[in-house]
Amino acid sequence: MDDEDNDYEIERQRIIAENRLLLSNLGLDPSGAAHLNFPKPPPKAKPAHPSGGGRKRKSEAADVAPRRRSGRIAGLEAEGEELAVKVEEERKAMEAIRVINRKEREQRMELGKMVEDESEEEVRDLETYLQNTIAPLSNPRKYPSTSTSSSEAYAEKDTQPAELARLKDAFRGMSLRANAKVTSERVFSMVVHPEKSKTVVLVGDKYGGLGIWDALGPAAEQVKDEDDTSGIKEEDQDESEGRVWRVQAHARNSITAMKVDPVNGSGLFSSSYDCSLRHLDFSTLISSELFAFTDEDMLVTHFDLVPSGQEAWIADKNGGISHCDFREGKGSRRRWVVQEEGRAAKLGGMSVNRAYCN
Repeated sequence: MDDEDNDYEIERQRIIAENRLLLSNLGLDPSGAAHLNFPKPPPKAKPAHPSGGGRKRKSEAADVAPRRRSGRIAGLEAEGEELAVKVEEERKAMEAIRVINRKEREQRMELGKMVEDESEEEVRDLETYLQNTIAPLSNPRKYPSTSTSSSEAYAEKDTQPAELARLKDAFRGMSLRANAKVTSERVFSMVVHPEKSKTVVLVGDKYGGLGIWDALGPAAEQVKDEDDTSGIKEEDQDESEGRVWRVQAHARNSITAMKVDPVNGSGLFSSSYDCSLRHLDFSTLISSELFAFTDEDMLVTHFDLVPSGQEAWIADKNGGISHCDFREGKGSRRRWVVQEEGRAAKLGGMSVNRAYCN
């Protein structure tokens, strides 16, 4: 038995030695931990027991004083609340300014009084451009023929329509001719004047500004400032092409839609979140209010004109469509609610079928 025990012990020691060698080659000690230089975790502090000894009995009354809160977390919550209050105050202030600006807006205004941050020479140039260049031109808008029946218009044809072929041919040679910052604020609406001999683009921005851009016309002459020490080259100061004028066409609210006079192109109709529809006459240089809601919350979102230019259909944010005949008094105007009021009531767009608008 002694020999067997000795053999067993020798075998066991050999196995242990081999295992230790294997663990050593793997970078592990016999206990299985890696030989890596990790810092030892600091010892956990043991809670100090009160010298009085003994546990507090559960029957003692709980402390009713407010618990101490993290100053950092409390600061973040306070900043969030202050920001929400500030945003709400700014919203109310902007709403109050919107109402005041609308009340100060006259029903009839001269173009010269609507131009801001421009010199008298710039204003005269704009008035001359509109009166002598744009207004006299006869550019009636083309509408589809009413002689075509609905069945003919929607009939499937094997051959490609001539109008579609003409458009494809015109778009083959399309290129970027000019680029400019027409308004100082975000663009909300845009329309191109139908005049063929000029490229006149009318742009409405977020704060009621109207940009008038003669895209392919000569640029305004730059007056050299002798006191300019910015070091910017004259050719690098303005990379815009054409001529740009800016007019405060509405109160400081977004211009939502614009239409050029469909009869002869001598005026511009525009709607805005100031609850109004206005017409700027290029011949008389007078801006007139044609339609306005008395409710300050009835924002005009879109409109469209009939081919005669004497009537308008107007959509609002409260789900209504109004009809306005400019030849009638304000008492004869009508409004229909086509969408229930609420957040989803806003009508973002509409269009008049010019072939069947009577």
